[in-house]
Amino acid sequence: MGPIIRKINLPRLVDITFKFLITNKISPDEMIGSARGENNIWGRLSIEFFGEFSFTDSMFIQTLWKRDKDAFKTLVTERFNLRSEIKKNDKKQVSDILIELENKNPEDFVKEDKDGREWLSAEFSSFISQKVQNSGIKCWLKCNYNWLRKKDGRKKGNYWNGKYSCISCKNEFKLWISREKSLYLHLKPLIFTGKHSEFILPKEKRITDHARLQLSYKIKSVGIANFRAENTFENEYINYGKIRKISSEFTHRNRLFNEVRIDADALKNSFDILIPVTMQNG
Repeated sequence: MGPIIRKINLPRLVDITFKFLITNKISPDEMIGSARGENNIWGRLSIEFFGEFSFTDSMFIQTLWKRDKDAFKTLVTERFNLRSEIKKNDKKQVSDILIELENKNPEDFVKEDKDGREWLSAEFSSFISQKVQNSGIKCWLKCNYNWLRKKDGRKKGNYWNGKYSCISCKNEFKLWISREKSLYLHLKPLIFTGKHSEFILPKEKRITDHARLQLSYKIKSVGIANFRAENTFENEYINYGKIRKISSEFTHRNRLFNEVRIDADALKNSFDILIPVTMQNG
């Protein structure tokens, strides 16, 4: 089999696979069997992720798992094991977590306020939330505050500090990056009840104006099916219905009316007005 070149929304696949394990009461070690048939493990999982069964999709997910491509199997297994540990703990406390920044450079997300103080943008918050959920915590985080250490400051503290809370509960977390160019981010729960039964997801991002036009170009260039497999836009999930709607809007962007005959009459009238008749027939 050749190399895997398809792109997918890995955090969403990890989330769906983890929920699949919990719902069906199976462990990562039991993720075996053939990719053929929509009633086996891989077929049912591909339906959960892609919305319909396809042997190609089923085999694709099975291969990702077997090869642990992009740490897919590792991320699911770690989340599954962490859930088991939290469930065993009556106090529902979580120890400090070390989050790998991977190829994310915090400097790429730096913003500056009117007083010249630097902070990290909301896009970095989304990255943090995805990594926190990959560790098994069900919260989706919003920023209460975050600041980078002043470049000309006298204090020698952490390179970056922030305080975040869940969008759905009262859980709060302290986060920090100890030094510049560090590969890791530290997370310490300040208030943690562990009460969520399902993973919390943010409201779907509203896409308008130039961003919507750029997205339509991408959908039309790669096709709805391929884009659905990726299903990412600035790290935000977009449902299948919206993908189809944006594609349709772009296809019919020059149409005046939905009804064909009315649209044709309107187009003819517009043409007659813009280009008046200069010669009589006959």
